Amino acid sequence: MKPYIGDKKELTEEAISTWLEHWESHFELHCKPSHTKIAYVSRELGGKVVAWWCGLHNAQKLPTVGDDFVDIFKKQFLQPPSKTETTKNLLTLLVGNFIHLKTMFILLGPN
Repeated sequence: MKPYIGDKKELTEEAISTWLEHWESHFELHCKPSHTKIAYVSRELGGKVVAWWCGLHNAQKLPTVGDDFVDIFKKQFLQPPSKTETTKNLLTLLVGNFIHLKTMFILLGPN
């Protein structure tokens, strides 16, 4: 698998999860001990992700267990939904509810 560089197409829940799951499968297949996982994965970072990792190293805030790595990695690189996307999802829900109510009114009649 190619290094994770944090470009725009990699900033989705699916892309991040796929990348992390690949490494977890790799560790299980090769029986890597827990204490080696973070060091191994950190060598597979590239681009702006390396700068982030070096910042953690310099600040002495490197995670010590894999779950901590996953949490801070997702927090740093997983983009929250945009306002446009959130608004679109809300409008879709509202329109769907309106159509449902209108259909119910037609079926039940004005009584």
